[in-house]
Amino acid sequence: MLFLDKVRAGFVHLLLKVAGVRSAAEREEDGYVTAEYAVGIIAAVAFAGLLLAVIKSGSVQSMLTSIIETALRV
Repeated sequence: MLFLDKVRAGFVHLLLKVAGVRSAAEREEDGYVTAEYAVGIIAAVAFAGLLLAVIKSGSVQSMLTSIIETALRV
């Protein structure tokens, strides 16, 4: 009988998912995805700013220029 109870519970869960009914725990997490995207965007912007600062430095610019000039000579 225990096996049939598990099958029945799984079937009910599947029907509720198909019908679009969400549990209280799922409804509580609604804002988490947006917050995670916001944190990811802030981290990406900070990393882009760091890369921009590194690329604009004189030593990196001269190294990139020499690489490009060497490539164009070939």
